Amino acid sequence: CGNTVDGTATDENQVEGPYDETGVNCITADCTDTDDDGIPDGCQGCIDSDEDGTCDDVDPCPYWSGDCSEDGSTIYVNTADESIQQAISLVQAGGTVEIAPGTFVIDGAIDPSGAVFTLRGTVDDDGSLLTKIDAGGMSSVVVVQSSESRDTVIRDLVLTNGAGIYGGGIDCSNGSTPSIINCEITGNNASASGGGISCRAGSNALIENCMISENTASSGGGIACDQSSPEITGCTIRSNQSDQGGGMYNFECRPTLYQCVLDQNTATGDGGGMYNMEASVTVSECQFNVNMASGSGGGLYNENSGPIVSDCMFQGNDAQLDGGGIHNYQSSPFFTDCLVTSNMAMSNGGGISNATASPSLTRCTVYSNSSNRDGGGMFNSEDSAPNVEDSLFCGNSASEPESDENQIEGPFNDAGGNCITASCNDTTSDEDGHPESCRDCVGDLNGDNVVDGIDLALLLGAWTDDDPIADLNNDSIVNGLDLTLLLGAWGACSEYD
Repeated sequence: CGNTVDGTATDENQVEGPYDETGVNCITADCTDTDDDGIPDGCQGCIDSDEDGTCDDVDPCPYWSGDCSEDGSTIYVNTADESIQQAISLVQAGGTVEIAPGTFVIDGAIDPSGAVFTLRGTVDDDGSLLTKIDAGGMSSVVVVQSSESRDTVIRDLVLTNGAGIYGGGIDCSNGSTPSIINCEITGNNASASGGGISCRAGSNALIENCMISENTASSGGGIACDQSSPEITGCTIRSNQSDQGGGMYNFECRPTLYQCVLDQNTATGDGGGMYNMEASVTVSECQFNVNMASGSGGGLYNENSGPIVSDCMFQGNDAQLDGGGIHNYQSSPFFTDCLVTSNMAMSNGGGISNATASPSLTRCTVYSNSSNRDGGGMFNSEDSAPNVEDSLFCGNSASEPESDENQIEGPFNDAGGNCITASCNDTTSDEDGHPESCRDCVGDLNGDNVVDGIDLALLLGAWTDDDPIADLNNDSIVNGLDLTLLLGAWGACSEYD
């Protein structure tokens, strides 16, 4: 090999003239020996880099000794002896690393290193996850730190036994925005924040249909968000624990949560379900149930924050200090169409407590909450200014039995349409949950909650009579004064008129 004539090496130039070929010879222009076995590549029949018996030129994944799809786009990790990290380093752009059922113990965090691909486990026919990745308490399970996009997908995996400073299960940083879909992230720990998942430094991950449970951290037992805007949809954040924000901790960030459940989380400080510090959180159609804080805000704690919360339920949460359901401190959150019920505070504000705070409540129902001091429904410090509109406060109790005064304690702006009453009893035939004590829709003679032509006809039909229904001003005669009252109330009644 490598012999030349006039400076040129060719196969023909190696031997010139007749000779007896008895076999096992190598006659080739190029002496390159890629695998260093002493035999030039040109004499090896084929190059088999992964030593799987298939030549590289026909092997769809020439550097992976395990199985792969015919087109090489999917690499299969079938046994614990095969490296998940190696598979990631070899997968095609846009390809898939598919992991078989079983438990795969890793000796270091899995890192996509910027690759665009899908890391996928196996799902049983009943939807249960069959693939578990166990970090053995030695590192985070997955670290995403190279500005990955939503096209880097982690799905259908159980990620457990991870341990790190941030994100014991998954640590997203440096502007990484992966998609985390249908995963169970459980039994992980972070010494700082994000026992289950940490999103920090501009990491706007998509977290969808995940179970995040039984994780621990100093802040954000389930999820921690720091200067990031993750999108969290359809997730359950359950039975996590931390000092602040048992379920989720948000600092200077703008996450969105939609149709999520935060339940049975615990904080040894504030915010059993969620803790917001200088955060602008958007929460819709979520449930905060049976969370507990040894401090304030059993379900939700807001400090210097303005979250927008709509169509959410706060039920059965407990605070050893203030705000069994919600505690607001120097904050101006917005609550719309929310239900706050069966929460308990050992101090003030069984349902909601406000300290130097100005929340807005619109079409909210706050009932059957209790506190051991003041404000069974809502407690407001003297320097607070909540705005309450079209909302119901009933059946809340404080240190004394249920009374109208126990529903809201302290100053607030009554923006109209509110029902604030001790009893939640609805004795009307419609049984729509609106207490009878708050039913007084002037001019609604037929009780359909609208003042319209039907009511006008009824009033005119009783003109000059002493009709107890049509005599709106109770002066024993139906006349122009009653007509003026009816016309002044024309249209749909406010919810609690």
